Amino acid sequence: MSIVFLTLISDLITDLKNNTRLRAMNTQMPLRLKKKEREIVKKVTPSSIFDFHQELNGLNIEWSIEGEEPDIKGVVKILSLQKILQDWRGVVYFDFTAEQERIRYFHPIDFFIDEACVGAFLNESSQQDVSLYLYNFEGEPTNLDLDITGYIQMLVASKGFLYWQYAVIEILEGQENPVSERFKEWMPKLFPSFSWQEYVQKYNRFKI
Repeated sequence: MSIVFLTLISDLITDLKNNTRLRAMNTQMPLRLKKKEREIVKKVTPSSIFDFHQELNGLNIEWSIEGEEPDIKGVVKILSLQKILQDWRGVVYFDFTAEQERIRYFHPIDFFIDEACVGAFLNESSQQDVSLYLYNFEGEPTNLDLDITGYIQMLVASKGFLYWQYAVIEILEGQENPVSERFKEWMPKLFPSFSWQEYVQKYNRFKI
């Protein structure tokens, strides 16, 4: 197993800590999966969803800026294996959700804010879907066309900016949305080396 994830995240945290434009920083990098947990992963389909967890069994990153801009912040909350695999009845689906509804197989992975998460469909008998999806707990989850490797790469490129996933949705749909507009306005202000063109090119490299 390559340590690409550990290196990517370590470099991101260093970059954030050295950025004088940001204030309050909070990060947690749990240890990799234990042997018993790696055995559990082997029984999950698709098991590749947990490639990141082979290096870091979860991840918390939070940053904010000075001033009255509450939505301009970074939040990453990748759950541990144990939390991802728990029963999400009452959160993702409910007793009244029809048995055949696909949402019953959906498991949050990056639960970055109470109102939304990014997750995957696990242990479906009909298919193995390696894509990650943005879900606002209503309607259908939105396919980001990224596997876990691509997701982490874009997360790092986005510096964990809150709701950066909507920038990906703009690329997919070819249409700007209010959240992606905010992302494109603030990223160069906070991270001068950020380039939207390079960001789009990176996404296209990792899109599945």
